[in-house]
Amino acid sequence: LVSKPQPHMCASSTLAAQLRSARSRGRWAEALRLWKSAGELEFRGIDAAACGEALGAMAKAGAAEEAALLLRQMHARRLAPDHAAIGSAVAACVAGGAWEESFKLLAEVERWPYGVGAVAYNAAITACGHASVAEEALALLRRMAQRGVTATEVTYGAAIGACGRGHAWEAAVGLLEEMPAGSVRLELQML
Repeated sequence: LVSKPQPHMCASSTLAAQLRSARSRGRWAEALRLWKSAGELEFRGIDAAACGEALGAMAKAGAAEEAALLLRQMHARRLAPDHAAIGSAVAACVAGGAWEESFKLLAEVERWPYGVGAVAYNAAITACGHASVAEEALALLRRMAQRGVTATEVTYGAAIGACGRGHAWEAAVGLLEEMPAGSVRLELQML
């Protein structure tokens, strides 16, 4: 027996495909309009993939409040966000200038059962650079290590940039020394 696809599943995969298409063409506003027209607050038949695509569009558009709300709604409705969706929500906060919200959202998500990947930490560390708070960037780097999340080139670059903007030059040099030899390329503009 072959089961028929449920109508809500087809609608959700179609919505995800439409959102992905709009995002891939750089049409963030169009993706957000599609999301809103789908009735994002009702969540009837909307799956984690469609939510992830919407969060990606929100990140590019800097729609901080909407992204934080959507991520919290996903959690409340037990739609498990993947690392990319979580990273997109934190990045949306950063892009929207809501740096404190990015820190708050990351701390909240760390308590959820899904795990947090490097993308979310990278976005929050980037926010530290915008806010010139080197100590917070270093604390996030330590939290990553404690949680077993591997720092990437982007992580180190963002942390070094935050230290530079926060006038924590010794910490920036310490990060340069800490990085695995040969595994990370740096550009001079980071400093």
